[in-house]
Amino acid sequence: VLSRQGYLQVTVGCEPFAVTTEVISKVIALPYKSSLGRGVLYCPAGMHAFGGGGFMMNPSGHISTDAYEMTSNAGSADGTGWTFAANTVGPNDRVVINVQCAPLRGSTVSQTGTPAPQFKLANVYGFCQPGYTALSGGVYLSKPDGNEVRSGYIDYSTPVSGSGLPDRWFTDGMSFEDPTGDKLVALEQCIR
Repeated sequence: VLSRQGYLQVTVGCEPFAVTTEVISKVIALPYKSSLGRGVLYCPAGMHAFGGGGFMMNPSGHISTDAYEMTSNAGSADGTGWTFAANTVGPNDRVVINVQCAPLRGSTVSQTGTPAPQFKLANVYGFCQPGYTALSGGVYLSKPDGNEVRSGYIDYSTPVSGSGLPDRWFTDGMSFEDPTGDKLVALEQCIR
């Protein structure tokens, strides 16, 4: 799903190979549906998501050009799966989600949120606890009940480091819904 400015940003992070031994990948294609397509793909028991993503696929098996307004692309709150949500006008588009999993013993998920008032750009930096490093991260626009916003968009979800500050995860986006209760949430999969 392209950002509002018409480009797709891809960020790659590197860690020692020992961190990602026993890595597996999973992909799921959910049933066809128009409007909001969303889902979570979980890792096998004992494993945590360190990467993932999603897209909308049309019936011919190609990436849909009818998709817009991605509102979630992040690890799950407990770190064991990957969430993705976007809107589409294609009546027969389906959500495809992928996740990369590893044991990541001792990992933790950090969540940092900020209010996302209706039609106002919001941004937030997420941080890992001292002694931890962000292996990966993601972002979602949240309703007050924790579910994804149905209408809005995400522009950035990217690691930031340097300037003597600890590693952070920067996200920004905008909600088109609740004037007071929505929030932008940065999630980081943190490892020692």
